Amino acid sequence: MTPLLLLLGCEPPAAAPNILVVSIDTLRADRLGKLDTHGRSLTPNLDALAAGAATFTAAYSAANETLYAHAALFTGQLPSRLGGGDPAHFSIAGQPTLASVLRGAGYRTEAVVAGGHLAPEFGLGVGFDRYASGRDFGSFQQTVPLAITRLDSLGASGQPWLLFVHGYDVHAPYVTGGPLFSSETPGYDGPLAGASLVPWTFETLLGDSRYPGFTPAAVDRSAAPGAPDPLAAWAAAHPEEALPLVPADVAFLRGQYDAAARQADFHVGVLLEALHARDPEDNTVVVVLSDHGEDLLDHGRVGHRHSLTDETLHVPLLVRAPGVVAGRTDTLVSLLDVFPTLAALAGAPRAEGASLFAPDPDRSVISESAAGERSVRTAQGRHHEAAP
Repeated sequence: MTPLLLLLGCEPPAAAPNILVVSIDTLRADRLGKLDTHGRSLTPNLDALAAGAATFTAAYSAANETLYAHAALFTGQLPSRLGGGDPAHFSIAGQPTLASVLRGAGYRTEAVVAGGHLAPEFGLGVGFDRYASGRDFGSFQQTVPLAITRLDSLGASGQPWLLFVHGYDVHAPYVTGGPLFSSETPGYDGPLAGASLVPWTFETLLGDSRYPGFTPAAVDRSAAPGAPDPLAAWAAAHPEEALPLVPADVAFLRGQYDAAARQADFHVGVLLEALHARDPEDNTVVVVLSDHGEDLLDHGRVGHRHSLTDETLHVPLLVRAPGVVAGRTDTLVSLLDVFPTLAALAGAPRAEGASLFAPDPDRSVISESAAGERSVRTAQGRHHEAAP
């Protein structure tokens, strides 16, 4: 069932609302509300948010990699329109962005990100008054405390604000340490237990085997069009190295991922609680999403850059805002729709693109890989287009 989702009165509020956008890197849509081994939800804080939010159950990212997915999110444009898949020549400079449009409408705009492919050198800071980046591929454990201090500073500014917060907790290797992380398979003592502490271990898994001699960090990972798959090439050249995976190994892999999702949910809950303490009427627009998902051997690989399947592109998307009716909509939407939706809620000049609150049941949603492949989804299904 798809209840009607309306911005009451179809007009922006009299006072421009504050906006918090949280990006949980690599979180699959099917992990929201998933039960753990004790029958408890992995994501109780996101579940609580969803109870009062518009929940988009058929939301898809425009890309399967962090840099390009966030560039698309910030600009409302497909990555191919922003310069293609070569990171050395990829830039959103000169593009209207969510941050620049809101800043032009009188907003303070800040971001607190966890480095990696969102580090400042990748150029995603366009339009932000302040773009703070933590250590590479860091956790919400680092970004949330800083974000909370920024809530106080932004609140004292007297201006409406946009705050973007990001963390890699659910990104491989799914282990960030600390007291919150608890494996979903505590009795596992197989070969992946120790090896999983090496960041690229899960990227040595192909089909039903592990190839420990393969080192992704030592190969070109630009995913250029037509480039061979390095792991598949390694496996073909070194069949004698294949170490078979057993069901307990696969369960361990997925358990690590689930535990990481639970940890991310905890930190996001801390941030949402801090926001509520400062805005007890919940008048701030809150958006929680992920940039892409993750293949957990669903299609023979671990990761997200290898394919444009539902597992890598179907993402959570929750929007809580004053005047927005809570409920779920199953109509196909894209993360490209976030920019024009938030611009409208802020009363900023209308951005190009569709609104989440007026979903088109006949639309096509396009997702792209850095290698130039495209996935086109409609209500009738999905088809794949190879790189030119």
